Amino acid sequence: MVSGSTRKACAEEPPAPTAPALAWRTHPRLRRHVLKLCDHPEPTAVLQRYRRSAETFSHAELVRHAVHVAAWVALLPSDTPVLPRCAELLAFLLRQWQRPGRIVLSPWLHGTLHLVALRALQLRQLCPQWLELKRSIPRRVWKDLCKECPPLPASRQVSNNSLSDTQTRPGQCSLEHHPEEEQQARANIAGTGRMTLTGIRQQQQLALVRMDAISSSQKDSEIAAVIQRAQDAMAAGDADAMLKAVVDVVGLLSAPRRAGVEATDNDEPMTEAAKEALRAAQQARLRSVLLQLLQGAAGLDLGDAGTRKLLALPMQRLSSLLGLGISDRDSPADGLLASAAQWSALRAQALALRHPVTAGHRPTTGVPPEEEAEQQQQRRHRTCLPLDIDSTAERLNPGDCPVQLAGSCSARLDQLNIESQFAETVSLSEPTPTPTVAHGTAFPCKLRAGRSTTRGVYVPNSRVKGLPCVQETARDVALLCTACSGGALTSRWVFARNGKQVTLVPFHGHSICGGGRYTSAEGLPCKGDRFAHLDFCPHDVQRQDCKHCGDGKNFCTHKRLRRGCGVFSEEGAAEAQKRVSFEVSQVTDIGIFTIVCKDTRRILAAKHGTAAHLLVEHLVRRMRKQMEDTLSDFQSLLAELCRAPRTAEELIEMRHATEATPKRVNALRDQIAIDVELFDTVESFRYRLGYEDIRQRWKLAAAPKQAMQEVARKLRSLQHHEAEFVRDLRNQQEEFMGFLEEIDTTIELLSRQPDYWDVARLKTIGDAVDSVKERITKAGQQARGLNSREVLLGRHQTDYSRVDQSAATFEPYCILWVTVRFWHTRREQWQSGSLAEVNAEEMEQQVSEGVVQLARVCQTFE
Repeated sequence: MVSGSTRKACAEEPPAPTAPALAWRTHPRLRRHVLKLCDHPEPTAVLQRYRRSAETFSHAELVRHAVHVAAWVALLPSDTPVLPRCAELLAFLLRQWQRPGRIVLSPWLHGTLHLVALRALQLRQLCPQWLELKRSIPRRVWKDLCKECPPLPASRQVSNNSLSDTQTRPGQCSLEHHPEEEQQARANIAGTGRMTLTGIRQQQQLALVRMDAISSSQKDSEIAAVIQRAQDAMAAGDADAMLKAVVDVVGLLSAPRRAGVEATDNDEPMTEAAKEALRAAQQARLRSVLLQLLQGAAGLDLGDAGTRKLLALPMQRLSSLLGLGISDRDSPADGLLASAAQWSALRAQALALRHPVTAGHRPTTGVPPEEEAEQQQQRRHRTCLPLDIDSTAERLNPGDCPVQLAGSCSARLDQLNIESQFAETVSLSEPTPTPTVAHGTAFPCKLRAGRSTTRGVYVPNSRVKGLPCVQETARDVALLCTACSGGALTSRWVFARNGKQVTLVPFHGHSICGGGRYTSAEGLPCKGDRFAHLDFCPHDVQRQDCKHCGDGKNFCTHKRLRRGCGVFSEEGAAEAQKRVSFEVSQVTDIGIFTIVCKDTRRILAAKHGTAAHLLVEHLVRRMRKQMEDTLSDFQSLLAELCRAPRTAEELIEMRHATEATPKRVNALRDQIAIDVELFDTVESFRYRLGYEDIRQRWKLAAAPKQAMQEVARKLRSLQHHEAEFVRDLRNQQEEFMGFLEEIDTTIELLSRQPDYWDVARLKTIGDAVDSVKERITKAGQQARGLNSREVLLGRHQTDYSRVDQSAATFEPYCILWVTVRFWHTRREQWQSGSLAEVNAEEMEQQVSEGVVQLARVCQTFE
């Protein structure tokens, strides 16, 4: 299969209609490749031949053979013994294909990988070969998996009549597949996709727009389908399906009309279709189903905070239909509307969801106060636990099963808010705790003692809690977001100073809705938990603004705060100009002379403004250079992390460098703080900074997190490379043992084969002896190299004393035949040559050494 002098180029993909997966699975070309593998007497040998030849393939050949292997993986029966090895080979070929300069995805490879991805999703338990294959499949294939298969190339498309040539022959494996498998795989994709709350709300917006844009001719059938889906979801207790049904129903609802009105807003007569829809009471049925979903016993659990958050967008749409403004009295009277009872119930439900329960109006749960206090204490204890990125990565793995819910969306919302919690934990204005890098973990970075808002309880980070002015009280203060009126939190932490207490809230606000500010539901004063604003020194000023306790970064060269320095600010320059105008008069009389100082005063006044402007320009240039240098350091750091190891030595070196990266990042954090401080100083002078300057500033803020994410990715990549090096080491050890067997066989021939005792074959025997001697030397070097790599990879050292034993066994034969060959070479010169050319001392020494060597050999053989 691999051999062949001519290789056809991959067919280009024409603008053809999308082909279903069945057309790919039944294509003669793919079926022919699978049948050839099934007919081959040794399929394993075929796979080994593919793997050995992969290094020498050109791009076109590599793509072609990857299509062959992908067809085997996608179409071979599940019980085929070589299927896992085919998956391992395909992962290897894809890694070869994804090297720099080999990233063109051909139509055939795209289509076959589509089938492979569908099959991978159907398997419930994946062996290591399949897991490696899933990681090697390009992202584009996974992104396009929810769509149809890519179009078949026109040169390869066939009609159904040509499928008879590749039907399964008797005694061979069946290659038939069913479309239900593809539907099941697509359902798995939809269930396991990772989305944030923002992503779900975007989907809800698209669904609302689509429902609102449906034409009148299609609206009747769509309403019937939505009602049926809602009833099925309530019967099955599927919270996700009920939530989607609420969005669809709200999108199909029409605005309420006044009772007795039979015309549209433009006073035009209603069409026959509209009158028929009105008589059928489809809108009434939609409102009835919506009330069942929101208020019915089989509907959604509106007491759940997660469900209320997921219903925020459809309820906002419903409020706009009802005309609810900021005040609840802005809506029209319910008695003037048609179907007043339904609209009144929907209005009450929308208002209830718009105003979440605060601490002062907490619903009763039926739990005794002692048990409720204990449960709250347990929740706080769980909240104070560090956020573990290992478990987060596992929960966000696309291969996991979807969360099954019944009547409540909290579990799903907890899963969706993981990224938002992570964003709240890692603050750009505060230094992130140094991640602990541990070799051998799936995701070795862990964040410790960060700010937490888990389960609606706010806890500041460890630095803020360590301040003397920050205290924990026994009172729970309810917090609400000013932007979305949601994101309810409770805070027990206060900032106490000068006999006053203010409630601490997250400085960056509600991250889910875009950073809305938190305020107290009871009207209590609140303060953000920014460390610099809460750290007061013994002199009763903020530590950063104290001349004695601060680091001096906020002070200029005149020992003044930068924001109040008259030299650097425009206000100071204007004040200096006024002072010059006041102190220097326009005309001065000196005796009989009159000196006009008008121009001098103007020049002096202008110099103050020019000096301030030049100083600010100098600060801007220094700020830009420092920011560029810091970003350049991060870019070089990321470039080092992107290199791939080629040997085990490079692997260990890269691992040590990667594990030392957090320390380098922490060192760069100090430089980032200096750059950001300089940026804030320039901004305080009201200097107009450009878009690129602002972009550079936020690049600096995001650089540490990006570097730590790259560290985690690099450690996972090094684990995969380490596994590959271990496999290569095993293969080399197997080849080395075969090499030793060949050496022992040759030594055995020298000792037992009579043909190797004949002096007449001296040249042949001498060449064999030289070859064995050279191979024994090479074997010793290889043994030391293999032991060295075993130590680097953390493996037990293999005992290669067999090499020394072979060398000791071979030594007498080597001495014997080397001495004999030397004698035969020099004998003719000594016996027949000129006596004057013979060096007597050298001859005597060589003959004596030969006699001694032969004596040792004879003693060994005896």
